[in-house]
Amino acid sequence: SPEMTRLLTTIALTALLLTACGGDDAADTTPVATEPAAEAAAAVASEPEAMASSEPAAATEPAEAMTEEAPGDDPRAADADALAATFDGVAFPFDAQTEENAPLFTYLAATGEDPALVAGALRGMAATHRAVEVEGYVLVDDEYAEVVLTHLVPDADPAVLLAAIDAGATLFNLDAGPDARVRDAMIAAAEAVGDPALTTAVVDEIWQADWETDPAISAFMLDAVSSGDPVLTTSALFRVETANAFTLAARSAFVDAILPLVGAPDPVVHGSALQALGNLAREIAGDPRVDAIQSGAEAGLAHADVYVRGSAVTALEGIGRLSAVPLLIGVLGDVEEGALGSVSTTAYDGTQTSVGYDVSPWSTVTDAALVAISSLTSGTPYHFDYFGYDIDPSLPTPVDDQILAVAAEAEAWFAANAAAIEADAAAQA
Repeated sequence: SPEMTRLLTTIALTALLLTACGGDDAADTTPVATEPAAEAAAAVASEPEAMASSEPAAATEPAEAMTEEAPGDDPRAADADALAATFDGVAFPFDAQTEENAPLFTYLAATGEDPALVAGALRGMAATHRAVEVEGYVLVDDEYAEVVLTHLVPDADPAVLLAAIDAGATLFNLDAGPDARVRDAMIAAAEAVGDPALTTAVVDEIWQADWETDPAISAFMLDAVSSGDPVLTTSALFRVETANAFTLAARSAFVDAILPLVGAPDPVVHGSALQALGNLAREIAGDPRVDAIQSGAEAGLAHADVYVRGSAVTALEGIGRLSAVPLLIGVLGDVEEGALGSVSTTAYDGTQTSVGYDVSPWSTVTDAALVAISSLTSGTPYHFDYFGYDIDPSLPTPVDDQILAVAAEAEAWFAANAAAIEADAAAQA
């Protein structure tokens, strides 16, 4: 009705007057701007001078202040503090390295101030994350990579840098390929610091990044081989020994770098050089350097150090010439203890560690020789199948005695097949 219309109009006008006078507290929360958000943003963008000269309201503070959370505001903070309480100063408990705690380790590695705690958290990250989907582990993500890269710097605490190298190795196994940023950061840190112990730590991890075809890593490994530091050189030689020699693009350069190490005064370097060359030899068949490798290996069979003798056997196996079989028969019976060697060394963070070296599954020259004979004669009518024998450490007969019993059978086998082996060896030459 007209009366009702006039009443409603009066009420509405009264409300507007109250609002204008501040009489309604709720009116303070009513937005003043009525243009759409997109139009408002465009207007601000078109008037930078006006924006710079005016006092910004609280709601228009820089985006960083709105989006960056203080560490204490991170929803992981409380649980991370509880996890940090379990740290014993060196490591987190094994049972704390769970899928549920994976994001907490990342948080602690990113925000921690105690280097020991940060190093422990980085190792916790490595223990709880994987580069591909694996049940019971968390998939690495951008935050994982950024935290690792933050600590992969030359001036990082030594323990933290070692732990970052360990955690960074996970990023070499991504489905999309190795993370080149991590590769470059590891190499840069090693080169900047110049400590062989740190370079050794990088060598022991960076090989996972498909290094045989990566020029940057190959160059890094070549420098390590020629470093002159026994532990670093041997660590690099081990990676060459276990590399895919067929895909190793720089194998010729490695042969040139390693040959001078045959005969090195350090028996571990000498033996490791022989083993690495044995891995490369078949891929340079016909190259005159193979004869040099063969000569070095034959001389090594008579070396005073058992590791060198065992490594010489391994090199002869790698070269693949049947002419080595009589020489290998000649060393059967050598079961001197020590083919499994362990060398103590000091890690980059000052802690003591050790590196082990071996020549065969049962760690003796005789065992290595039987393995080599079996390999060299594989596919021939007179194949001596060493792996057909079951060496059983649970038997009352000691393992060495079991191996020596097989060696006696190998000697009898050789006597029966020497002529055929010699003929085939001549055909190979």
